[in-house]
Amino acid sequence: MWFVDTGFLEYPGHRKQVQRPALWIIDLLKDRKVRQFEIPESIVPEGHGMASVTVDSSSDDCDGAFAYIPDLAFYRLYVYSFRENRMWKFQHEFLSFDPRMTGFGVAGVRFRWNDGIFSIALGPQQQSTEKGRQVYFHAMASTSEYRTSSSVLQNETIAKTGGYDHLFTHLGERGIRTQSTIHQYDPQTGVLFYAEVNRNSIGCWNSAHHFNPENHGIVHLDNKNFIYPSDMTLDSDGDLWVMTNGLPRWLYASLDADDYNFRIWRQNPAKAIAGTICAPDA
Repeated sequence: MWFVDTGFLEYPGHRKQVQRPALWIIDLLKDRKVRQFEIPESIVPEGHGMASVTVDSSSDDCDGAFAYIPDLAFYRLYVYSFRENRMWKFQHEFLSFDPRMTGFGVAGVRFRWNDGIFSIALGPQQQSTEKGRQVYFHAMASTSEYRTSSSVLQNETIAKTGGYDHLFTHLGERGIRTQSTIHQYDPQTGVLFYAEVNRNSIGCWNSAHHFNPENHGIVHLDNKNFIYPSDMTLDSDGDLWVMTNGLPRWLYASLDADDYNFRIWRQNPAKAIAGTICAPDA
């Protein structure tokens, strides 16, 4: 298990960096800490923008694992090498927010956020001679999707020397009100799933299709119970899990103590896309 300790204590009216941010790696089978990597100040001054971590590893080379960490506050992408026990950063305009897409409306609460890169999803192995996997990413305050290669991210020399602007690609737009927190790529269906906070929904795109709004669908929408999908993951059985938590209501209004404010959802990806534009027979 990999996770980021931001070292940042934050609640309404209070923001404080209490310790250096760190990347933790835990062996759940042996119930022990594998490693704790304290992130240097030269990489990031404060940790409050590190919203998630995506691990790129293979079963035949555990020491060759990499972690990709988006920073929504400083608009950077951090890469950690387990073998080298080092971290480097990428900076690019695609990692920032879209000023046209900073307006949100969740559960009757309207607000503006300028969150940059929020999620990184590992796609399929590239079919060209270039090694590595496709890597999808997007800012939360945006409806655009971008792509690069794991071979680019894993190259510290490229990160330090720069000149990688052309190695980050704009795929296109997802459509109106499709601002997303986390997204996940399902290798069995070839579908990218999005947690869409402005629509109280899970969106989808079949990677075999052209990337445009017409090829994006909705696999689940619930304006009553599916409020603010904040996290999403695929388990070892291939099931898709989503958490909703109503965070904006807590920040800008109040939570109803008599209601269920936190929910966990699960579905098989193939069943989820059945009957949508993302289905293989669509």
